[in-house]
Parts: sequence; C-alpha cells; structure tokens
Amino acid sequence: MNRSAVLDPLVAEAAREMPTDMIACLIAFIHAHTAVSEDVGEPDEMINYVGRSAHAVIEGLGACAAESLDAPGEPVVSELLGVVLTMPSEADDPIHQAAQALLGALAIKDLRVSEVVFRACIARCTSGAHLLISAMLDLVMAAIQVVEDHVQPEQVIGLLLERAEEIMSGLAHQEGCSVEAQVNRAWMTLEQAPPR
Repeated sequence: MNRSAVLDPLVAEAAREMPTDMIACLIAFIHAHTAVSEDVGEPDEMINYVGRSAHAVIEGLGACAAESLDAPGEPVVSELLGVVLTMPSEADDPIHQAAQALLGALAIKDLRVSEVVFRACIARCTSGAHLLISAMLDLVMAAIQVVEDHVQPEQVIGLLLERAEEIMSGLAHQEGCSVEAQVNRAWMTLEQAPPR
C-alpha cells in the first residue's frame, strides 16, 4: 500500500468528517483481529501484541499532546500513563486491573525487569484473553479521551492505523500473500457482508 498517496488523504478526510466513528472503527478492528478464545489462536501472543500496541499508542498520544502543549515529551507521556494506570473501574473489576498491570509492566524503565514482569502477567491471564484484550483497548479509548483537547483526530487515527496495518501485514504473512491481496480480501469480505 502506498500510504502517502492513498491512506493519508483518507485519514485526513476521516479526521474531518467522522473522527469519533473512525477511531471506534479502528479499535473495533484491532479487537476483532486479536481477541481469541482458548481454543483458537494463541492467547498469550494476542495479549502480547495488544499490550505492546496499546502501550505504544498511549505513548504516542502522550508525545502528540506534549508537542501540542510545547512541553517536554517524557513527563507528559509519564503523566498520561499514570492517569491510565490509576483509572478506577466499575466495582473494582479484576480484568480492568489486570489490563492496567500489563500496561504498567511495559512502562517499567528497566527493559529486562519490564519484560520479566510483563511475561509473568501474561502467563497468569491467558484463560481470560478475550476479556483482557477488550479491557486493554478500553484503556486506549480512555487515554484518547484524556488527551482529546490536545491531540488532533488525525494523529489519533494515524496511531491506530499503524496498529491496523501491522495486523494486516501479520495476516498476509500467515496466509503467504501480499499485504495488498490481504487488504483486497478483507475489503471483499466487507462488501459481501449482509447489511445490518
């Protein structure tokens, strides 16, 4: 895909016309292609992917907000992560807290310690992969809402689109086809789906 020629104008248009819908659509796409049951796929790898992706998006949001505020990046990123990691959940939901623990593990500065803690968290969570993935993406949406006054919709869509592109590339690799062929297949599936 030639992103600069094709996708960038579409992102700009989506950001102008329907930013909330586009953001929700991309998060739903990530969820649909990474949420797994215990008997399908590899729950630990799906949690690993979504956890790292969620962390990268939140860091990206913080960096965009820092740029908008003309402030140093690292403190703003740390503050945003702190807000996300301490957000209360309804009735102290343990799935929400597990999602926060995973993202917190990735925020540890010592990468060796971070990796050990992150992998230990994943090992305890694979039986609830579907719910955990959903909770991590809910935290991404919460982070988007926290910075919405300081980050342009186009920037948010761009950050999420990078994750969607990674997923399409991964699917193409699994299928042994080009990314373009995978995108065309996904598009055909969407077009042939019965109207809701």
